[in-house]
Amino acid sequence: MTDQTPPPPYPSTPPASPPPSAGGFFAALFDFSFTRYATTSVIKVIYVLGTAFYALMLLVVIIAAFSQDVGTGIGALIVAPIGALISLALFRVGLEVLSAVIFIAETVRAYGRRDGVV
Repeated sequence: MTDQTPPPPYPSTPPASPPPSAGGFFAALFDFSFTRYATTSVIKVIYVLGTAFYALMLLVVIIAAFSQDVGTGIGALIVAPIGALISLALFRVGLEVLSAVIFIAETVRAYGRRDGVV
């Protein structure tokens, strides 16, 4: 019989995180081999645009409510900001989930490179 020793265990620390994409968003956008993620470089811009969109919609709703009636406008001043904050919070959670999924994919890819799978 031959002596079969098990392979050494993998290190308990995860591999180093991948380096940030050189070239930014446009380099990632035109990366046809899909080795870079475009999402991570634009998620901040998407959040700023989403915040501006919700603020603009809040103003539109309040102005439209006041054009109908003063009572409706006062009601909109109370209710519309709450709705806008809830919508913005859900938008933020969605972006964070997307960011977490991208981070998981990058980490799995790093493990695959370390183990010679990718």
